[in-house]
Parts: sequence; structure tokens; C-alpha cells
Amino acid sequence: MRNIILAAAAASALLLSLVPLNVRAQGPNANGLTGPTQSASDSSLTLADLQNRRQQIVVASMNFSNDEQKSKFLQVHVPYQIRLKQILEGKRTIVEDYTKS
Repeated sequence: MRNIILAAAAASALLLSLVPLNVRAQGPNANGLTGPTQSASDSSLTLADLQNRRQQIVVASMNFSNDEQKSKFLQVHVPYQIRLKQILEGKRTIVEDYTKS
């Protein structure tokens, strides 16, 4: 289980680092999550769309046996993703500042 979570976190980090930073709000879909139904190659996808789609993929790949397990996982995964995004943005800022100097 730990290896699966680590693999999902690594995949999420990779996807997050490849996404532009423009954000657009979108209403929830039938699953209660906001996200696109288009393919990832669609250039109209925003950062929020890709993040929500990534979360849908991670949740689907975990094969939870009930909603309680899914809820407990998301209580850890969502704050982790938010913090990871902050760290990656900070890293990008440091690299940009270094290249300017």
C-alpha cells in the first residue's frame, strides 16, 4: 500500500511540474469532483482541470473498497498535493531568481 501511495505521489509531482499556472473554475461533475472530460492533450485544459483529473485517476487506481477508505485517503492526499505545489512553486522561484542574477 505504501509503494502505491509513493508511486501515485511521484506521478502527481511529475504532472504538477509540467502544468502551466493559469486557473479557471469549473462546476462539479457526476462524481462530485470538478474536472474535464477531454483528453490531457487538449490545450484548453487549465491547471485546475488537470489537478482534478489527476486526483480522479489516483482515486480510481487505488481501488478503495468503500467510501470511508477513499475519504481517509483524500484527507491526507489533498493537503499533501497542496503543500507539494507550494514547494514546487518555491523551487521554480528560486531557480528563476538564480538565473536572473
